[in-house]
Amino acid sequence: MHGAARSGRGGEALAWALAGAWAASIFAAIPLARSIEHAVRDALGQRAFGWLAIGAVLAATAAALTVIGRSRGATASPRDAHSPRAAVRAAWLFAVAAAFAFATASLWSNPEEAMHFVQYGVLSLLLQRAVAFRLPDASSYFVAALAGALVGCADEAVQWVVPGRYFGLRDIAINAFAASLVQVGLAMGIRPAGVARTTSRAGRRVALRIALALWAALLAFALNTPARVAVWAPRLPGLAFLATNESTMMEYGHRYDAPDIGVFRSRLAPEELAREDATRAAAGAALLDAYRDAYGDFLVDVPPQRDPFVHELRVHLFRRDRYLEFWRAQTGGSPEQVEERRKLATVAAREDRLVRRFFARTFAASGYALPPDVAARVARDELPGLDYESTVSRDLVTSVGEGELLAVFALALVALLTALLSQRESG
Repeated sequence: MHGAARSGRGGEALAWALAGAWAASIFAAIPLARSIEHAVRDALGQRAFGWLAIGAVLAATAAALTVIGRSRGATASPRDAHSPRAAVRAAWLFAVAAAFAFATASLWSNPEEAMHFVQYGVLSLLLQRAVAFRLPDASSYFVAALAGALVGCADEAVQWVVPGRYFGLRDIAINAFAASLVQVGLAMGIRPAGVARTTSRAGRRVALRIALALWAALLAFALNTPARVAVWAPRLPGLAFLATNESTMMEYGHRYDAPDIGVFRSRLAPEELAREDATRAAAGAALLDAYRDAYGDFLVDVPPQRDPFVHELRVHLFRRDRYLEFWRAQTGGSPEQVEERRKLATVAAREDRLVRRFFARTFAASGYALPPDVAARVARDELPGLDYESTVSRDLVTSVGEGELLAVFALALVALLTALLSQRESG
């Protein structure tokens, strides 16, 4: 499969052209992704994305097993006809497929994100094929995985700039996971012909260079907080809009664990949240009501950098109302549909309870209270024991401070640079 392709410069050029074209398609889809998602969701339902990802995993696994069977039939002798090697390779492929399936299931509430597995899984495969022309050894797996992760970083950086798209560290992790897992399947399952099982010094140097670039990109993201963007963006031609971009690269906040609600995150510490609600209730409510039917305009005009309190309150209300719509639309009577309806009601109920408790005065002064009969029906459908974590502001970093995170990044960069220099000296 791989060995046959590695025959001359024409094959290498084609391999890189395919990898480049696939990467270009990922970037070209950025401004179109939302329209595509809406069209697929309307035609086939939201979960079509998840099933498509699982279907791609199954198809890839079947193709890989076919490759193993053919390679074994072509090379096996009577002496090793019953060798367990093919079974071990197949077991690795099944393990990789199971990992992809489990990861897809974990994204079932937002199955669109599972398409990252398809995008970056295919990219990773194409990159390894191209890299192996010059590095026909095990280092090609590491280079391809790291290069795929680096492309994933660039993908998210572009999304940060494109209106209506959002930067996400979680998406970077998903992209890197997909690129890496495919390489595990290649190295341990398919084991392409012509690729040595050991790494070369040249391959290690290339891998370390890409790892250094990847870590430098992540460090740049970690430094690119809204406060810093507000300083540099207005000074660069055409980028002033980034100073109030609703999408942020890195932002630090606080985690709340509220009884009978669940977990949510905020840019404001508890005392700040209480103070804002006590002193700005009337003004905040007036601002909310002014954008009652213009949520998109609100996100542009009231970004979190400018007014985190009102912005977060409005986004919580939007999530509540969106899940109320889903809840009303779920009218089926099967046990699965009833369970799904109750889960939708739980999201709406928890978000409503959250704004009533933590934004109490501002919410009470606004016109966003639910009609009593709707609130009562939602409460009846709520699943009291269901754990809940709001996705509002979910990308806020709450587990570590900025100084600690930057120290870890700096130490890792030093370690990678030292390793790269040692490879050069030994070469």
